Amino acid sequence: MTEINSQPKLTMTEEEEIAQMFDLTNKKKSKKKKQIKDKDPLTIPLSAPITIPAPVVAYSYSEPPINDFAGYSYEFMADRLFQLKEADAKKITKKIIIPHPVVTNAGKKTTWSNFDKCVTNIGRIRDHVKQFMLSELSTTGTITSNYCFIIAGKYNQKQIQDNFTKYIAQYVQCDACKKLDSYIGKESITATEMLFCNDCGARRPVKPISNGFRATTKQDRRLERQK
Repeated sequence: MTEINSQPKLTMTEEEEIAQMFDLTNKKKSKKKKQIKDKDPLTIPLSAPITIPAPVVAYSYSEPPINDFAGYSYEFMADRLFQLKEADAKKITKKIIIPHPVVTNAGKKTTWSNFDKCVTNIGRIRDHVKQFMLSELSTTGTITSNYCFIIAGKYNQKQIQDNFTKYIAQYVQCDACKKLDSYIGKESITATEMLFCNDCGARRPVKPISNGFRATTKQDRRLERQK
């Protein structure tokens, strides 16, 4: 007698699915990429010549021709002159506001409280202005930690204002354009201190500041008697 197998036969598809679930080494087959055939290149008949148009260069009065230094026409030069004049007229000049010195007196001393602001607005260093003021007033003075100028002696606001205005005329203002946007520097050849204007480009020499007042000491009086 033949034994009857009670287990149902699995179809080929079911066997493959079970094998894929348990067989970790099975890898999916990579699909082959379809090769795309290159299209036929475009062919240009030899009978039709290829012509490349030459670039058209349009000369205008606003810009000079490139690599052309033979000379410019009168129209170009006149138009260029008017353009430069319009640019200069529209140029915004640097406005410098100089505050009035705020001066207070306390005993035999004078305090210039906004000294730092006055010096910063004209673009100069504190020691330079201090040396000039002490030389003109023939006195002594110091700059405090909060940049107030303490001057020995009793001076009113007009005296400080007049000497500060004198300093601006000699060491800040340009003689050509009367503008205040300038700086002090040394000439490269002679090493002379010059005032250079940032607006018009003019320059002029400035005088060195003489030594300020110095109180006489016992040694000075002794040397004076020995003469």
